[in-house]
Amino acid sequence: MLRGDGLTSTSLRVLTGDIISVQVRAHWVLGAHDDLAALSGAEDAYTGITADRIDTQVARAQEMLRPAETESLLIREVLLTGGRQRVWGASTVVAVLDRLPEQIVASLAATDRPIGPALHESGVLTTREIRQWGLVPAGRWAGILAGLWSPEEQIPSRDYLMRAANDGCPLAHFVEWFSPAVFESRRDR
Repeated sequence: MLRGDGLTSTSLRVLTGDIISVQVRAHWVLGAHDDLAALSGAEDAYTGITADRIDTQVARAQEMLRPAETESLLIREVLLTGGRQRVWGASTVVAVLDRLPEQIVASLAATDRPIGPALHESGVLTTREIRQWGLVPAGRWAGILAGLWSPEEQIPSRDYLMRAANDGCPLAHFVEWFSPAVFESRRDR
């Protein structure tokens, strides 16, 4: 279990030497128990990228977050970029909006602000439970993440559950993918 917020962008900054910025590629709200078939490839289901595997990720997040019938999910895809617009990482976040402070929900709806630092700055302490870590095929991130060209190339990935530190309530589920170049020596880039 990890404590802290801004952990991913801080880690990427240390590893790459770049100041990391967040670029939201897709952002939409879904009823917690809406039919996920709309995410399986429908181009008009949300703004942004093609929805390959999003439905699977959201279904998995729903299992871990256990939202109530009346709750809404924020689904967000972001790129973590550094200098020269190199994309060091990407993330899909599924958060239960009804469990977040109102000012955070408003901020997430109107800005590219990352969820972790926004919660931390609002006084909401969180923990992160790593659920999975390892190499996965690059898939849709090939040609987007720095130095990747093949969808079959293996890249580091992890997923974790963010919980409120005070009561353990699950707030969000994250899946993150990283360019293998992040872990190369800076001289080799």
